[in-house]
Amino acid sequence: GYLQALRDARSGVAKLYEHGYRFHCITSLSLDKKAQRLRKSNLENIFGKGTFKKIICLDTGADKDVALRKYKNSGLYWIEDKPENALEGKDVGLKTLLLNHPHNVDFNDEEIVRVADCAEIVSVILG
Repeated sequence: GYLQALRDARSGVAKLYEHGYRFHCITSLSLDKKAQRLRKSNLENIFGKGTFKKIICLDTGADKDVALRKYKNSGLYWIEDKPENALEGKDVGLKTLLLNHPHNVDFNDEEIVRVADCAEIVSVILG
């Protein structure tokens, strides 16, 4: 409920929002309703109400493959930092961007675009 925005996420999300983008969050947070309310509240406090149209909370550590299937071949972007979830996004036909972190430095896939920060995400999406 009290996480800070990662690096330049606030400005990056705001820029995409200005261009008409709305976001769906799929998080392997918890099935606990209080934790889910805190996550939603935190996202609204950081990014503003209405920025996230959907917040899908899965069980702690759960794979995102089932949730991602609803977006199959939609042409949407999928932004992830966990290689396994990035691959799941790619496998359902999403435009997958992998945000660089120390825990994914050794992962490489030619079909997944690596990005250093939200400024680079905005650049990839807006061209």
